[in-house]
Amino acid sequence: MLLSIDSFIELFSHTNVIVGIILAVLGFSIVLLAKRITLAIRKKDKIENNDNIYLTLLGFALVLILAGLLVTTIR
Repeated sequence: MLLSIDSFIELFSHTNVIVGIILAVLGFSIVLLAKRITLAIRKKDKIENNDNIYLTLLGFALVLILAGLLVTTIR
C-alpha cells in the first residue's frame, strides 16, 4: 500500500520524527568524516584504524544513529 501525500506529510510533521532524522543524519555525517576529523586533530599524514580518537568518533556516531532510530520510533 502506497503512502498518500497527506499521510507522508503527517508522518514527518511529528517532532520526534524530525529530531530522529536529524540525529541519524548527524551520526552518518560523523561516520563519513571521522577519518578527516582524526587527521585534523592528530596532524599526521595517515591514521590507523585502531586510533583512539577515530574509534571514539565512530562509537559516538553509532550512538547518535541508534538514538535517532529510537526517537523516531517512539510516539
